[in-house]
Amino acid sequence: MAKNKLAMVDKKTKKKNKKSKTKKKITKKLNIVDVPLADKVSLGSKASIGSINYHYQKYYNTFAFIQKIISRDDKLKKIVCIPDKSKWLPSFMKVHFFTGIDSIKSHLESVKPVDPFVSKDNFMNELNKCMVKRLVPISLEIVIPNVGTHANVIIIDTKKKTVELFEPHGARSNESELESISRAYFKVSKNVHKFVRMNLPEFTYIPPSKYEPEDGLQVRLDAFSGLCVTWSILYLHYRILNPDLNPKKLMEYLDKTFTMKKMLRYTRYVEEVLKGKI
Repeated sequence: MAKNKLAMVDKKTKKKNKKSKTKKKITKKLNIVDVPLADKVSLGSKASIGSINYHYQKYYNTFAFIQKIISRDDKLKKIVCIPDKSKWLPSFMKVHFFTGIDSIKSHLESVKPVDPFVSKDNFMNELNKCMVKRLVPISLEIVIPNVGTHANVIIIDTKKKTVELFEPHGARSNESELESISRAYFKVSKNVHKFVRMNLPEFTYIPPSKYEPEDGLQVRLDAFSGLCVTWSILYLHYRILNPDLNPKKLMEYLDKTFTMKKMLRYTRYVEEVLKGKI
């Protein structure tokens, strides 16, 4: 019996060492720049609000954090531009499902700025000003009435002429539901694609199905009441630190190397940057 237990421990140790070696090989081969992590993990809703009324699920966190990161790095200033027509929430658009309708309205009404005082034309004017930079990110809010919202992020790469949609839940099947909405993921992607065709016809749209696994990062690693905002921030952070890295390779790397503890440490890092502690 003792021998069997020792054998099991030995196998676990070898498996852990093998995983560690695999991670090092992947990192070295791809030459990936990793995001920073805090020493401590996030406390979720139990975290102090500080002077900024902090909460880990706020959409505000996305670009408030990214703007701070960019301001500290001259290299990032040269390659990233955030459309900033709204002082309330810059570069923030939404796809809105409506109660009693089992589909999204036409793309003219579905993908639009969250700020009611910013028209689509105003937003596109600001976006076009940003096209001189390499990467242009857009935060996307999926609104489900009587339920809540879900965060995605859109990343425009002007060098590769691509527009990718990152869905923290992954490349869900065309039939998958989001809360009570049938085929929701398919409908969101379809409408983002229409938005790209209408406004950026020379760009190629990259849906989650082209580079994400069916069960995405948030499906595998989630905490509290949902980390979709933080997963969107993390993916965007990795993309701006590694602009030439293929999205599929990045997803494979994150899927193989990221753990729950790392995610909670990253969530805490975002919090500490926003609160001015780092």
